[in-house]
Amino acid sequence: MGRWAVSVACLGCLAWAMADQGRQLLELTLGPSDWWLLLAGALVSGVAVAVNGVAWAVLLRWLRCPLPTVQAVVVFARTNVLKYIPGGIWHLAGRIQLLRSHGHGWGQAAMGVLLDPLLMAVAALLL
Repeated sequence: MGRWAVSVACLGCLAWAMADQGRQLLELTLGPSDWWLLLAGALVSGVAVAVNGVAWAVLLRWLRCPLPTVQAVVVFARTNVLKYIPGGIWHLAGRIQLLRSHGHGWGQAAMGVLLDPLLMAVAALLL
């Protein structure tokens, strides 16, 4: 019940913002170079998600709870969208659920999922 209430509240806020700023949104026009930048940004984002999915598959193999690389990338990409649902943990829960369904223990699955964002943060700090 609580999750639904938060979701409805978020959708209400989104609808209110769209109604309030709708005229400004409709006045926006994108030129050809803007469309190319938008496409380039979408492609770079897609490649980044795929690379992160491959890195997650390698991490899972290292932790001895492997998934086929293609399946790991697909699951990583699909569950990546879930992080934008209120609560912000559903992408992690989805990945743990997948690993559990493949016969991996809860601790192993949790380690494989929780180490991923930690290692990404460390890598970002090293850059």
